[in-house]
Amino acid sequence: MLQIAGYNDIHGISSRTGNPIIGAVDGIRLEVTPNCSEMESLAAFILVSGVLLFAGWHLIYRLRFCVVVLAGLTLLYCLSAFRLFFLIDIASRLDDSGIAVRLAHSRISQVLFLAASLLIWFGTRRWWYRGSHLPAEAALQTNEN
Repeated sequence: MLQIAGYNDIHGISSRTGNPIIGAVDGIRLEVTPNCSEMESLAAFILVSGVLLFAGWHLIYRLRFCVVVLAGLTLLYCLSAFRLFFLIDIASRLDDSGIAVRLAHSRISQVLFLAASLLIWFGTRRWWYRGSHLPAEAALQTNEN
């Protein structure tokens, strides 16, 4: 993405910490620590997926559910990559690495990633969930029984 944006990109591994380093040769370079990589958002998505799976084992289409899990993980991973790109781009344009660090360590992205996870599950619910979707449908089913 950095090359597409016109940067001479650089990437590697920090010899001191072993964390990845990404950035631009003529711009800002950032060390991506576990705290700022948003990989915990993927873990939260997997945790929510596991809770949904075990809570509704008999009420879900399992193959469709697995498709949503894989597509959701891919989407969140790509969003995380875009996030890192935009952090480097903003910091390079402003010539201030501190702004990238402050943005990366803010909790705003965690909230946005959690919201994206919930939107994925609520947005695809009709596709993978067999149970009733509306309270009126549930009331009709109980009256028929």
